[in-house]
Amino acid sequence: MRIVSLFVLFISIIIGVYFSPIPERIGLYRLCARMFPASIGMTPLRMHSPMLTPWGYTFEEYYGRDCKSIQGQNALVTGANSGIGYQIATALAKCGVSLTLACMNPELCERAANEMKMSTKMIESEARSRYSNGNDRNESGSSGTVIGDTVGTITINTMTVDLSSLTSVQEFSEAYLVKNGGIPLDMLFLNAGRAAIYGEQIPVGQKPNLALSEDGIEIIFATNYV
Repeated sequence: MRIVSLFVLFISIIIGVYFSPIPERIGLYRLCARMFPASIGMTPLRMHSPMLTPWGYTFEEYYGRDCKSIQGQNALVTGANSGIGYQIATALAKCGVSLTLACMNPELCERAANEMKMSTKMIESEARSRYSNGNDRNESGSSGTVIGDTVGTITINTMTVDLSSLTSVQEFSEAYLVKNGGIPLDMLFLNAGRAAIYGEQIPVGQKPNLALSEDGIEIIFATNYV
């Protein structure tokens, strides 16, 4: 029993040290990154030196170089009212990509769209100042948003969809085709997902781990995969 207690104490100390500032101060994470590249992702990201683990792609490259290649395209982003989906949509809007934000909550979706529109309006204001000499048009002759050397005009639309419901997805798809009038979809970001079921989302009479969608499919699997 004493051995088990000592073992538990030892493991607790190791875990405590692992999540403390001590390994960072002594350079343990940087050493691990250099000796065992596979360990990156198993240790806190902020612990790695940018010199040892450089990003493969930067905002400077995206905004300064690659905006031109996607300007004027159309994108659909699910779960775009918050988190990664919101950041993806915002970055696309700044590059002159027309967006459809697909969200479950229409109010939050509209709020996110308004924030993106305000952001692009600020960029357009800067564009007018920068191109006030009469150079406010790109090669195709249209004026609008500027990021780096990119100029374009965009629209930001919102639509509602419940990805756990096959009926909702079908209705959304049909409405999207009508709303966009046959305009090709260039980019599709299936960002929306569900990682947990909160109490108010669990149908009455069902256990959390057995919550089903209206189609009878486990609700997390239905949302994320089906």
